[in-house]
Amino acid sequence: MVLNWRFSTQDGVYRPSGILNLRGNDSDERYIGTAYLANFTYSVNNYISVVSGIQYFKTGAFIDDMIPNSKDGVFFNARLGFKF
Repeated sequence: MVLNWRFSTQDGVYRPSGILNLRGNDSDERYIGTAYLANFTYSVNNYISVVSGIQYFKTGAFIDDMIPNSKDGVFFNARLGFKF
């Protein structure tokens, strides 16, 4: 579980690249939301592994304040790993 808060009420939400995604000046709320994470790994043998994960993001007061009709999100991922 990861709790996400803004450092200050002037802070916003940023993309992984560091670019501002959502300005924060228009809200006094600080709680962005909570991410619930699960990761599953299966080793086929010493050289091949399958990894999958799921994340459920529950929006907090800041997102609800800034985005009308905001919704929680679910994200999935899968990877196939090879060792040489």
